[in-house]
Amino acid sequence: MQNTLFLLSVIFIPLGIFLMAFSVLWQMYIMFTETYTLNRYASERLVWVVASLFFSFSLAVYYFCPNARKKGKWGVIAGVLGLSLFLIAKLYLLPTVHNMAIS
Repeated sequence: MQNTLFLLSVIFIPLGIFLMAFSVLWQMYIMFTETYTLNRYASERLVWVVASLFFSFSLAVYYFCPNARKKGKWGVIAGVLGLSLFLIAKLYLLPTVHNMAIS
C-alpha cells in the first residue's frame, strides 16, 4: 500500500505542476485575446476599465469581456485540479519521507 501511494505521488506532483502551469498560460491567452473587446468603451470610461485591470490584474477582464467568462472556466478547473493533485501528493509523501528518516 505504501509503495502505491508513493508511486501515485510521484505521478501527481508533475501532473499538478503541469496543470497549474497550463492554468497560468491559459489565463495569459485570455488576457491577450479578449482585451480587444475593450475598444467598445468611450475614452473616459476606458480610463476606469484600464485602472481596474491594472489593480485587479485579470479579474476585471472577466467582468468587462463577456467571452472571457466562458474561456476562463477551463483555467479555473485546471488550476484547482492541479493544486489539489499537488497537495494530495504532498500528503501522500509526508508519511513516506517520515518513515524513511526513521529507518
